[in-house]
Amino acid sequence: MKPFKNIETQNLKILLFIARAFAYLGGLLVLVTSFMALMVLASSGKAISIVFMLLPTAFLLLFASGVSAAIVSIEENYRKRTEHLLRSETP
Repeated sequence: MKPFKNIETQNLKILLFIARAFAYLGGLLVLVTSFMALMVLASSGKAISIVFMLLPTAFLLLFASGVSAAIVSIEENYRKRTEHLLRSETP
């Protein structure tokens, strides 16, 4: 399962790699944080503050991943459109 598998780019490969890495890290952090929350609630429920610190970080990573992927997609669509226009103008 590869995040953003339909997005391809020629110019922003590093940003696409970062977007995918953020998606993996964010998803992993959501799973770990959820597991930690269940463990804390099952035991005493007093150390829940760590969960409330990690969960926004996980969602921030996922948001940054989506924004980065959107930037890559917009740039690639612009590049393809420009290439098409340049090819159609030359005789």
